[in-house]
Amino acid sequence: MAANGASGSTPDTAGSAVVVTKLDFTYDGMDKPVLRKFDLDLPKGSRCLLIGQNGAGKSTLLRLLAGRHITKPDEAVIVLDKHAFRDTILNKHRSFLSMDWGMRTISFAEQNQP
Repeated sequence: MAANGASGSTPDTAGSAVVVTKLDFTYDGMDKPVLRKFDLDLPKGSRCLLIGQNGAGKSTLLRLLAGRHITKPDEAVIVLDKHAFRDTILNKHRSFLSMDWGMRTISFAEQNQP
């Protein structure tokens, strides 16, 4: 991938909605990387089915695309021509709903009940 302009700029992602380049990701406190040398290029308008075994890194990849984790370098994960973590303007164009939303304890109270 060719870089646009000055060093540290976003890679050339023309025609791509998502570009992941040589991504290595390890959670803090873990020795083994969840993703190693991972590459992905999804063209604009395309669809992708993400399947794999438990622990394969599917949810981690979705969190990275949603900007929930920082990557080094920033250019490793590009979404809509922007850095997935640092460019918060992406939050107007993407949503992320993790599995733990349904596992939270919620209290309900009816009217006239103590």
